[in-house]
Amino acid sequence: MPQDGAPLKEHLDSVRVALAHMGDAVIVTDTQGRVTSLNSAAQSLTGWTQEEATGKLLSAVLPIVDEQTRLPLEDRSAKDLAADAIAGSANHTVLFARNGTDWLLDNSSVPLREHAGEIVGVVQVFRDITEQHRAAHAVNVSEIRYRRLFETAQDGILILDAENRQILDVNPFLTEMLGYSHEEFVGKELWEIGLFSDIDTNKTAFKQLQTDGYIRYEDLPLATKDGHRIDVEFVSNVYAVDCKKIIQCNIREITARKRAEDAVREAQHRLEDRVEERTVQLAQAIASLEAEIEAHKSAEAARLRLLQQLITSQEEERHRIARELHDQMGQHLAALILGLKLFKDETKEESPAWARLQQLQELTDFIGKEVHHLALELRPTALDDLGLHKTLLNYVDQWSERSGVEADFHSVNLDGVRLPSAIETALYRIVQEGLTNVLKHAQARRISLILQRSANEVRAILEDDGQGFDVEAVVNSAGAAGRLGLRGMRERVALVGGMLTVESTPNSGATLYVRIPLLAEGEPDALH
Repeated sequence: MPQDGAPLKEHLDSVRVALAHMGDAVIVTDTQGRVTSLNSAAQSLTGWTQEEATGKLLSAVLPIVDEQTRLPLEDRSAKDLAADAIAGSANHTVLFARNGTDWLLDNSSVPLREHAGEIVGVVQVFRDITEQHRAAHAVNVSEIRYRRLFETAQDGILILDAENRQILDVNPFLTEMLGYSHEEFVGKELWEIGLFSDIDTNKTAFKQLQTDGYIRYEDLPLATKDGHRIDVEFVSNVYAVDCKKIIQCNIREITARKRAEDAVREAQHRLEDRVEERTVQLAQAIASLEAEIEAHKSAEAARLRLLQQLITSQEEERHRIARELHDQMGQHLAALILGLKLFKDETKEESPAWARLQQLQELTDFIGKEVHHLALELRPTALDDLGLHKTLLNYVDQWSERSGVEADFHSVNLDGVRLPSAIETALYRIVQEGLTNVLKHAQARRISLILQRSANEVRAILEDDGQGFDVEAVVNSAGAAGRLGLRGMRERVALVGGMLTVESTPNSGATLYVRIPLLAEGEPDALH
């Protein structure tokens, strides 16, 4: 120790001034381990002020423990530090601050010497690494999660070096798909495992990938290790990892989907052939009927016969198609709905597939309702089984529900009574066409339908409160009449010996009147 304390004091003061401006926290102790000074960073971390800490043991001001064992770390004396060639240090220690906060530290201790080299104290230097530790931990967790997703993904995944195009990693799904081991993939280029047929194609694909950063093949043939061909969808992206460009290739097998698409196309071809065949048959039938018209020398009567046969054929075809839709398509949709439900029940609710299955269920239910509505529009089976009264009662209710237009339906002397099939069909189609016109053109809020049967005729009255129209202008305009279907409705009524009239003016709604005579029992039909 120097005889004169002034130089030592000046030396320590200069040291304290230098340490006070350091970014790291610094505590200076004497040779007995008692605090002589601490800079502002140390005061902030420990919670001790300069006045409070001076003279206190270092273990009181800086209580630190090992991060793993949580055991207190023993202070190293000035002599122990002096004996080391390298200053003592301790990483990842935990400081229990005075205010109850825990800080994760990196800290080190070095002896403090005066000009002559004699040890006069110890300098403790430490910094808070809590956020660094948390960030490193978060990165580690992210890497674990990524690896877990990579290993369990249900698509094949390849990771490549964007510079040399060599495979860096491959997930188990792809090794199982293609039959190669992980070692057989790593270090190879894509063309070496059959992803591209030749090197030139591989180079072209990589050039596009480097330019666009993305490449996709909807249908790419691959060969497995045993020579079996499979079809895949191939998507590749370029991104940077630690300033290094990486290529990720996602590979999904679509062999089953392609087979299904081929089956659909084949079915479409068969359907087109069938339609063409039926069209030829229908053309032949029309030609035969036209020849019959010429033979009977009665153009009008022959036209009515042809129309009657066409309508009958149309109704029969509607009936057949409606039954196929209701029976076969209904069964298939029911099986699909059941299969989707079972598949969804086996899928975890938090899985993305569960939400997709829920959407598919809702879509299938919607398709089922649309198929049912289409079958009803084509030919309701109730018309043959239950008669006109109940069929129209159900139809009007459903039409009102679908359209949002209020509807009233009343019938007189028809409940439980059957009319001739041709008359029931004609009245049903006329009401159906009339309601379609109301929905398309009338902008009505309410409609009323009345059916009345008397001893010698049946009447139908369809009225709406819509915007109405000029009847004479519509009748004289072929285009408008075609849109409203008036000509077709009148001809259909005429085929069963009836008459159709329309009353309407603009802004006053419209009323459709139908009168069809009922033949006495045993009386022959004039059309036949």
